[in-house]
Amino acid sequence: MSKKIINIYIDSFKFGGIEKNLVSILNALDREKYSINMIFLNNAIGDMFYQVEIPLNTILLNQNELSWKNLVIFSNFIKFLPKRIFRKLYRIPDADVEIIFPERLVPIFANKLTAECKCSWNQTFVNPAERLEYFSRSFKTRLIQWWGRYSYKKLDYVICNSMMCKAQYEAIWEGVSNAIAIPGYANSDTICCAAEMVPPEDVTNYTGKKIVFVGRLAWEKNIDLLIDTVKFMSQKSKIPFRCFVIGDGPERKKLDIFSEDNSNLLTLGYMDNPYCVIKNCDCLVSTSRYEGFGLTAVESMLCGCPVASVDNGGISEILDGGIYGVLTAQNPEELANGILELLSDDQKQKELIQKGYQRASEYDIKNAIKKIEYIFQGGK
Repeated sequence: MSKKIINIYIDSFKFGGIEKNLVSILNALDREKYSINMIFLNNAIGDMFYQVEIPLNTILLNQNELSWKNLVIFSNFIKFLPKRIFRKLYRIPDADVEIIFPERLVPIFANKLTAECKCSWNQTFVNPAERLEYFSRSFKTRLIQWWGRYSYKKLDYVICNSMMCKAQYEAIWEGVSNAIAIPGYANSDTICCAAEMVPPEDVTNYTGKKIVFVGRLAWEKNIDLLIDTVKFMSQKSKIPFRCFVIGDGPERKKLDIFSEDNSNLLTLGYMDNPYCVIKNCDCLVSTSRYEGFGLTAVESMLCGCPVASVDNGGISEILDGGIYGVLTAQNPEELANGILELLSDDQKQKELIQKGYQRASEYDIKNAIKKIEYIFQGGK
């Protein structure tokens, strides 16, 4: 039986939740069934690319990594290039399935696809009211809205990584009815195996309560809220604790400056295997302004580490309003109190570890990949 050919259009393959989801999906696909072509808008492949186990063919639309300004210019060039010229110029192979990953590339590539199954992966939290208000501002923004609706109608499926994400998509693009929710991209076997590795000495040598934050250190992760929460806990807590931060990004400097005067926070930087740290911590904290899904929360629960999060969309759905973890408003005092209450209640911790693991198991990649492959075969 010949392999199905899949073209995946992507802008970069650097560290982030979206890229981690794609790695999980690709590694779960049967390499005997599929041949994968990765088509990069920007030459920003990054370390995540090398975590993919299935063989990949790469096509670079641009040979250099572009600045943001030049990437916008190049994106507009690609957007309005006729389909036939685009595919011939960049030697894009014919495919059975074509996927745009993530959704911000839909206006660029949707009218370039020729496969029988045309999809996009929507994973970002978007406030429908704010987006619709933006579209109403001017003729230019109404034109952007029209092009977006036109682009999405070109697709057979819009795969959303949570029910919340699907609802937001349907509210923004009223009248476009091709969305389907497939949540859960956690590879339980890989995560649980990696969690058994020995963590860094900074973690093992600390004897107080351990909190962990995992994510790209960028604006959307609300690093200011994390700092304010640790600051409040430092003033109020009678329990010795330390927050270990795993990740890197433009907001790291804020954490480094804060930790110079506060020993309750330590930045570990980017780690290929954060799970060995998570497993040895008492709580994972999420301060994100928004989350399309919240893969880190699922991974933490699989490692036996309860989650404390602000209400930010995707994680709220995973925690089911606070049944499977601590859920608070986006307020440092409320989040700090929620974490401290959890750290001081051993019984509550045990309950959340048990309930959290059961909940996280629902989001295993094995369940999601069955639905994904069904779509690739033309089902719905």
